[in-house]
Amino acid sequence: MTRDDEFFGHLEGYLDDHEGSTPLPESLRDAIRAQLPSIQQRPAWWPARRLPHMNHAMRVALASAAVVAVALIGISIFRGPNLGPPEPVGPTPTPVPLPEGVLDAGTYVSNPFEAPNDALRFTFNVPDGWAGDGGDIFLATGVEGPDGAAILFTMVTGLFSDPCDADYFGTPDVVVGPTVDDLASALAEQTAYEATTPVDVTVGGYSGKRVDVQLPSDDNPDDRFSQGSRFGELCRDGGYFLWDGSIYAQGPDNRWHLWILDVDGVRVVIQGQDFPGTSAQDQAELQDIVESIRIDP
Repeated sequence: MTRDDEFFGHLEGYLDDHEGSTPLPESLRDAIRAQLPSIQQRPAWWPARRLPHMNHAMRVALASAAVVAVALIGISIFRGPNLGPPEPVGPTPTPVPLPEGVLDAGTYVSNPFEAPNDALRFTFNVPDGWAGDGGDIFLATGVEGPDGAAILFTMVTGLFSDPCDADYFGTPDVVVGPTVDDLASALAEQTAYEATTPVDVTVGGYSGKRVDVQLPSDDNPDDRFSQGSRFGELCRDGGYFLWDGSIYAQGPDNRWHLWILDVDGVRVVIQGQDFPGTSAQDQAELQDIVESIRIDP
């Protein structure tokens, strides 16, 4: 069968399949049928059939119909067999300012910083079972150990070499430069807690580094952590603080996941925190929230 025959076969098949529903006018469809030669298998050496003579108007009509048919056939051929029609594109959900209290699943927005960085805007998706508090997001069941989780937006200017001897409102004794690498390296070099080697990351279209920090356990030989009913309560300022303005450790074995980003020259830290006892589902949802973040500087 020649390529011409294949084309006419597709065209005739299309007219058969869409009888009564083809977008072509009925008169034009009938005229096309009348002009189609019969398609038969033949040896390769047979001369190709030619369309019988037709007037100019009919040639134009048939050519126009052929264009439509080729387009429709092409769509059916090149559309993958497992792909349906394109998904309808609905309106983008309008982000809701992050409120305090338990959240419905949805898209929220937060401006967590004070001037001069109060224009920094974070938009993110939150599933059921989470709550908001100012600029922070946390499990509705709580952030504390042994199974809590939370996400915070913060900025870091320096570190305390001894987080248990830290003054929450004091000046950190570890000077940290202004770049992403400066902070990532300073965290990795501390000896009061364990920190991973920094790795490259991108969040919300902005690049940076990720560092995971493992905070002390109850069995830490320093008795400041083993006494009392609250982890770190015997520390200088009633908590274990890594930097000025940071939250304190929320319990033994607290893990902090730090995404350190350069947002148009402003160093921003997205802090996820959980525990070894945090459920796999809650850990996955924490990661999903971070991956959904969009940043408007």
